[in-house]
Amino acid sequence: MKKWLARKYPTKKWTAPMDLVLSRESLIRGIEWKLVLVATLLLLSLPADVFVHSSNIKEVFLNIQPSAGGPGPAERVSLSNRLQGVREQGFWQLDLHSLQAKIESLDWIYRADLKKHWPNRLELHILVEEPAYIWNNNGYLNADGEEINSLKSVSGLPRIHAPEGLSQEAMAHFHRLHRAFGGVDILWLDLRGNLRVLLKTGTLIDLGTTDLDSRIVRAQSIIRNMASEASDLATLDLRYSNGAAFTRHNRITKISPQIGSSM
Repeated sequence: MKKWLARKYPTKKWTAPMDLVLSRESLIRGIEWKLVLVATLLLLSLPADVFVHSSNIKEVFLNIQPSAGGPGPAERVSLSNRLQGVREQGFWQLDLHSLQAKIESLDWIYRADLKKHWPNRLELHILVEEPAYIWNNNGYLNADGEEINSLKSVSGLPRIHAPEGLSQEAMAHFHRLHRAFGGVDILWLDLRGNLRVLLKTGTLIDLGTTDLDSRIVRAQSIIRNMASEASDLATLDLRYSNGAAFTRHNRITKISPQIGSSM
């Protein structure tokens, strides 16, 4: 009976009329447009100062690392001068890139990171220059080979002596020779390119100006062959086409760190 009724009176799924579907979509679009219109009217009702000037910077958060041995009064004044006028600028007006360049131009600052936080806060993180080498007895170089003004006196650092303008070249030589000989205390480089290094073992090596690769290999071979007497090796002169000259500590009176000044 049920099968006969089903064949005689088949059921159909109900589907919404097309005009009803379109009306629903139109209603949703209409609501969306109204929300956009309301938001636009609210924004237009705000004072123009919000968009042009916004709120002036009222809070400047300053973080200086490392904190130990930080800037003294003179350095803080120089930083304050760079920040002059910041509080008079609006949130959107403040140019972070320009301000960053001004701050990083100070010779005691390695890097400055700046962030703005709505509505009126400026966050400033400063990384102070850290000396990596003593430069010509009266200055410092950072790890990039740049001359810096250190905020504190530092001892025990490797020393580099070279003419002005050759700091990065001298530092590159230092790194190479440090790896080759397992530790360098002092490096000298003169205008003619003469290289001289004092190893941590106390051996003074003259490498001259040419054939640096082969001279390094020759020096390594000599030091290796004299391993049992390495601590007694005072000087090693590689400025020969082949071979080398050396002296022992018990045959000289003294080795002065200033020996490189008369190269």
